[in-house]
Amino acid sequence: MRYFVALDLPEVIRHGLLEATTELRKWSSLRWTPSASLHLTLRFFGELSDEEAARVRVELPQSMPRMKLRIDGLGCFPPRGA
Repeated sequence: MRYFVALDLPEVIRHGLLEATTELRKWSSLRWTPSASLHLTLRFFGELSDEEAARVRVELPQSMPRMKLRIDGLGCFPPRGA
């Protein structure tokens, strides 16, 4: 399974992103994520074994520092297998 660490976005931010991308969605052949599923990916791990995923779930919360974030752009991931 593909694993990543992400932050949920507040509804007001998800709505703003949906509005900001409305025109792009009309002209793009990309597969867009539904606004309810929008999130901020902090780290993409890719495919992990069950053992590796279990270790991440235990160790990650212990090592996450407090942080302030500033959104500075949008991006996307390539299709699976690309």
